[in-house]
Amino acid sequence: MQNHLGETDMNLFAKLNCVKYLSDTEHNIIDLINKDPIAFTQMTIREISSLAFVSKATIYRFCKKLGYSGLNELKLMVTASYADQLQHADKTVDLNIPFGKTDSAFTIISSLRDLYERSLFLATTFISVKDLQLIALDLINAVNIMVFVDDEQLHVAKIFKDRMESCGARVTVPANIYQKISIAQSASAKDIAIYASYHPIQKRHLELAKILKGNQVKMIVISSSDDHLLNHHGDRNLVVGPIEHEKDKIADFAITIIFQFLFDSIYSVFFKERYEENIENLRASYLKYRNI
Repeated sequence: MQNHLGETDMNLFAKLNCVKYLSDTEHNIIDLINKDPIAFTQMTIREISSLAFVSKATIYRFCKKLGYSGLNELKLMVTASYADQLQHADKTVDLNIPFGKTDSAFTIISSLRDLYERSLFLATTFISVKDLQLIALDLINAVNIMVFVDDEQLHVAKIFKDRMESCGARVTVPANIYQKISIAQSASAKDIAIYASYHPIQKRHLELAKILKGNQVKMIVISSSDDHLLNHHGDRNLVVGPIEHEKDKIADFAITIIFQFLFDSIYSVFFKERYEENIENLRASYLKYRNI
């Protein structure tokens, strides 16, 4: 799947939904972009100023707020993000029930392939590579890493734990609510908690978050873009696109794919920060295992 976006940016349209403290005039610029992205990229700054009823200075401040050097870079991101959206516009697979009882094996495989592509699009559209790199550095400096996930994603968290421990990290994955409370209460400011949940806000999520914050534990929150309460507790956030939660579903295909991809991404960037050291550790572990 080709990536049109720059090295450090999420999809621009996703970023516009996440940016905080926008003025009314800045909302006018966003409305102009959303109305016709291609037309926006062809406008002069004078035309944008006139159509959005904003000053040229406001346009430049808006670009800076989004992390761009100026209007030209903003236009490039509009083009790249719009192309990224169009590439996935025809992926209409149902993420909860991707196939029916009369579908052939070939159709099921095709639907699952589309589901994987759509899920990865949701996983990467909102992601900030800069934040991912900062998360990796935070994990390197942590004494203990605690991973809190919903029951359905425990296997994903355990794979992450095994990989991180092969690099010398100390990782704990509590398996039930009692373990989660106990570990959260014993955590300290030297530890880091990765809190990953894709379910609608539940009271226990907020209670655990309050315990961790009370112990000054830095929190990395992985959650849906529409889960504003849980995201609010994160010192760093990896935000992914929303999925409708249906009672009728064959399996949590999409959520599992998204979480697996994000935990793989965290591990990979973490590994890269001490690449030579980690490669040597893996080689030593392999030789030790082979000689058993």
